[in-house]
Amino acid sequence: MPPLILPSTPDIPTELPAPRRDFALLADSLGGSLLYPANHDAKSLLSRLEKRTATDIRQAFAALKRRRTVSAFVSLSEKVGIPLALLLPKMRGSRPAHVLIGHRFTSSNKRKLHEQTGYLHRFDRIVVLATAQSAYLTREAGYPAHRVAFVYDAVDTTFWSGERINGDGGYLLAVGRERRDYATFADALRGMPDTRAVIVASSPWSRAAGSPLPGEPPPNITFRQDLSYMALRDLYAGASLVVVPLETGTDYAAGVNACLEGMAMAKPVLVTATPGLADYQQNGAGEESVATVPVGESGEPLRGAIGSLLTDTVRRKQLARCGRRFVEQRANVESYAAAVARIVREATEQM
Repeated sequence: MPPLILPSTPDIPTELPAPRRDFALLADSLGGSLLYPANHDAKSLLSRLEKRTATDIRQAFAALKRRRTVSAFVSLSEKVGIPLALLLPKMRGSRPAHVLIGHRFTSSNKRKLHEQTGYLHRFDRIVVLATAQSAYLTREAGYPAHRVAFVYDAVDTTFWSGERINGDGGYLLAVGRERRDYATFADALRGMPDTRAVIVASSPWSRAAGSPLPGEPPPNITFRQDLSYMALRDLYAGASLVVVPLETGTDYAAGVNACLEGMAMAKPVLVTATPGLADYQQNGAGEESVATVPVGESGEPLRGAIGSLLTDTVRRKQLARCGRRFVEQRANVESYAAAVARIVREATEQM
């Protein structure tokens, strides 16, 4: 029987060309099928109950109906993975294998849920994108270390490529919304009136709403949102520097997409030093793949790091080369899909 892959976002058509989706490659590699979040229009009692719950829970119910026809469930986020784990029988031999791609287990709500239900132990394998999360799973939550695997998050290095379209438009670029510290970024830019910045403060992965800044932004910051992939790629291509400002104590891989996209576009990347992105800061040869700046209570440290990089052409070029090499060798969608596919096969064979 084939596995069933459960993406975390609906199957919304995108403008082409677009990056290849890692979960589509995973499904192809495993010979599996995809079950996207979707509304159910059937008139059964179960469907009426499902319509009153969140989209991810409806997706979990839909997956539950197919438990006798699949070899494994691969949940690509906690949003669907946790409800499905709680719906399935606890005994491993009475259900398909269940593999979770986990992002953040350390939130207060998930910690409390595990204390109350022990939901983590219902998964046969957990894949994490940051080793800070695996440390929590094994040391605090008591999840077996041999069932946790760290896999680098990934980008399509063919689509996100600076080889065909590149340049220097003389502006900074910041992309994304989850756990972003745009207030500190704006504070840094207020002291650099001749430096332009573009912020793309939208993301399909974030539930954050409202303005990304608490007050009036400085005049040298421009906001963009809801761009096509091609338009976003063009912005990356023209950036002098990609900046990923993150909130203090971020212990999961928030910001990793912007980080890897900038690296793949052969752009120098500057990130706030957080536990969640520690795995992406150097390659196997000890080369610096991104520049880091300590978390600061004001924009002064970030301003200094930006100014230093903008005046150091040699270091920017070195960061661009090492960053591109990092994603080619460690964080590309082919490697990601192959690594997760191996884990799914192992989990299925051991059921």
